[in-house]
Amino acid sequence: MNKFKKTDTMKKNGIMAMIFLSGSSFVLGQAITAGSVGIGITEPKSTLHIEGKAGSPSVPDGLTVPRLTRAQLSAKNSVYTGDQNGTVVFVTTLDGAAADKVVNVTSVGLYFYDAPTNKWHNVRYSSFGVVESFKAITGTYSPAVPYVVQPDDYILLLRFSTTSTGGNSTSNINNTSPFINNTANLQLPDPTTCPGRVLHFVNDSDRFGLNTGANVYTNYPMISNGAASEANAYNIRSNNNNYQILYGLNYSQWKIISDGTRWISLQVVIV
Repeated sequence: MNKFKKTDTMKKNGIMAMIFLSGSSFVLGQAITAGSVGIGITEPKSTLHIEGKAGSPSVPDGLTVPRLTRAQLSAKNSVYTGDQNGTVVFVTTLDGAAADKVVNVTSVGLYFYDAPTNKWHNVRYSSFGVVESFKAITGTYSPAVPYVVQPDDYILLLRFSTTSTGGNSTSNINNTSPFINNTANLQLPDPTTCPGRVLHFVNDSDRFGLNTGANVYTNYPMISNGAASEANAYNIRSNNNNYQILYGLNYSQWKIISDGTRWISLQVVIV
């Protein structure tokens, strides 16, 4: 009669398995009940129930979804199919191009994959109708302390104080690419870091009363393709008008996009 004898290796493996299982249960605080999983709770009330640590101020509660840059997400285009419908990720940086499945990824934020359209959609803008993200920028700005466009900025209502300073004099604009204006009071991001990004500017600072208007000046040119005098504008210092967002009518509203090298004007109000 052959007797089954545990070897030292088998004993070690069994002990390690027990340690692993008990360790996982302890670390995760996990409970599995009738197909439901609970974290931090012994009786989960749904498929996945995570109970926060409300009594622990030092513990950051929440659920962190996968975080990727736009380029990293775009590189995975082929693996997102119908099986991934509803998948959620957080886009951290707008590198790479806004094209194909990430064509709608134009701001940092939370996105879900919609298989019927083969595109990622921003959770914030996907409810009933279209809700655009905007900020009203108030305060005093200068070349020394400009307003710096933030990663989540999209539509900016520019309401600078009349004590703001800045300008777009030719003598203060570099003659070599990228033709930086050194007296800007609004700092656009480097266009090489955010290809495909779109920004809207509205200077309505003069709408709040008499003598409330304040002009805004950008560091990079917002190159307009509407004037014959702008031929070869991508390779030479741009027209001074392309650095200004003025109050009043002319040049008060701009819509620009980065082509990966420069900021290009899609729309500008000139009456």
